[in-house]
This record gives sequence, structure tokens and C-alpha cells, in this order.
Amino acid sequence: ALKINGRLENRSAVKTTGNWILDYDCPSNYYLIYSDNSNLGDLYGYVISPEVAACIDPDDYVFKYYVAEPYMDPAWGTPYPTVPEGCLQSNIGDARCNVWGLRSESMYYIKAECLIRSGQISEGLAQIDKVRASRIEDPEIYADKTGLTEAEAMKLLQDSKRFEFIKTFENFFDRKRWNSEEAYKATIVRDLTSLGLGTYSLSPDSPIWVFPFPMNAVKHNKSLTQNY
Repeated sequence: ALKINGRLENRSAVKTTGNWILDYDCPSNYYLIYSDNSNLGDLYGYVISPEVAACIDPDDYVFKYYVAEPYMDPAWGTPYPTVPEGCLQSNIGDARCNVWGLRSESMYYIKAECLIRSGQISEGLAQIDKVRASRIEDPEIYADKTGLTEAEAMKLLQDSKRFEFIKTFENFFDRKRWNSEEAYKATIVRDLTSLGLGTYSLSPDSPIWVFPFPMNAVKHNKSLTQNY
């Protein structure tokens, strides 16, 4: 796939324009699936958790240089109404996300993970570096890191990929996939005590990860056993 189309969306122009314009015809898109329903095709108003916010590189072109007019808001600002401390809300209005489709960036991360898992850690991290170079001003070169274990390299991949694919299906299915492995399964915790709502956790084996078959499907196909 990368030999056919290895083009990456380059965000460095944000440094001079102050605006991130991502059109649906972006050349890195392989297969475009989006929806304008309830703004599902863009990032405006989208709130990310403190954990995802922590994955943002401070030298990310959009994070560092984007200015939302007319109020000169940053790309990611303090959400409204009140949400847990550390959450950020997007003020980005011109980025059209490929929410359920595929793009070249997906292929770079897939290739990176395959290489890392096969013991070719530097080669795998070099694939991540290719994407990060078009996202971050003077990025740290992951491939230069030496002596990393597979788990350490995977952590770099997971954190980088998590922010790269916000508001897409990639993060959900990555989490489900990694939760099937003892080495990478993790419990998601949301601390809402500051809002008087307590703390909630989602374990890797929670049935909430499962999408039940629709009632009509089970009703009309008696051989279909409910999976929830």
C-alpha cells in the first residue's frame, strides 16, 4: 500500500498560516468514510481526556501555531462546560477527519508495529518518525533510541498513534486488539470526583467492549446466538 501511495499530510504550513486546513480530498486518504452528522467529520468542540492530552507533543505544529479566529483561540483549549481537570477541547474547525476510512498514516503505523513485534525495533520506530516529521517541529528521533525493549517501543507507538487518530475508529479497535494480549491490556480509568460523579473504570474483559447483535438480526436468524 505504501509503495502505491506513501504520501503524508504535511502540517508544517500551520507554522506560517496559523490555520490547519484538512480537506476530504487529502492525498493521504486511501478510503474515505466520514459523516457531517453532528460534526462527526471535523474536530470542532471535540473534548479529549487528560490521558490523550498528555500525548500531545508541545512542538506539534497544530498545537503550537494554530489560531482559531475570530477570538484567537488556541487549537486545544479549556473545555466548556466544566469537565475533569486536564481535558482539552478542540477549537479546530477546518480539519475534515476520515473517521472510519483508511489513510497512509494508518499503513505507516501498521508497518511500524509489525517491525517492532518482529524485533526490528529501530526500523519500526523509523516508520513512526516519518509521520511525526510532518506533524512536529524538530521532533525527537525515535529511531535513534537504543536498547529499547519491544514493550518500550510499543509504548512510544501507542502514545503517538493515540493522538494521531483521535476521533477515528483506529483507537477503539487498537484498544480492543491490545486488550487481547497480556502484555498490553490496560484498564481505562476516568476520575470524575471533581464533578461529584466518582471514579469509573473499564477493564479489558468488560462486556461493554462488545457490540450486541441487533435485535432484528437475532429475531430473523434463529441460528444467530447473541454475543453479549
